[in-house]
Amino acid sequence: MINRFKRFLVRTYYNIKYPQARKLSRKGIPFDHFRELNKRWLADSDIKTVIDVGANKGQFAKLAREVFPSAIIYSFEPLPDCFEELQQALHSDKNFFPFNKAIGSSRAELEFFRSVHSPSSSFLQMEELHKEAFPESQKGQVKEPVKVQVDTLDNVFGASEPKKNILLKID
Repeated sequence: MINRFKRFLVRTYYNIKYPQARKLSRKGIPFDHFRELNKRWLADSDIKTVIDVGANKGQFAKLAREVFPSAIIYSFEPLPDCFEELQQALHSDKNFFPFNKAIGSSRAELEFFRSVHSPSSSFLQMEELHKEAFPESQKGQVKEPVKVQVDTLDNVFGASEPKKNILLKID
């Protein structure tokens, strides 16, 4: 109860002090995440392409769109249900390209361990340390792994190289 109240106070403070916070909140973007990514040194890097590996439901893609409004965003998410939401995250954005696959060192079909808390899903089985570090993942993983397609970035991009400068985010 106290943590919820603290979050409420922080959100209220941000909304009053930073008018942009309310606009971001309506888009599902936490203002503190925006502040962490919206750094002058990164803005000065002239990012043209964002590659989001482990995109989940598009949280980072939406954030990246706010910070890099003209960048091309490629998002990769192997879980089918999360991918459906990812597609909707920036559905009308002509520079957003979602892919329903994982990225790896070679093409394959592999078992992926889906967590009840989807951002904690992984090719690795969840350890107790993960549950301690991320309490929202306490319910663990679904018993049966999901088969997912894995591809390489070289194969996805083929002969068409992404525009430089590139920001690569990997979960």
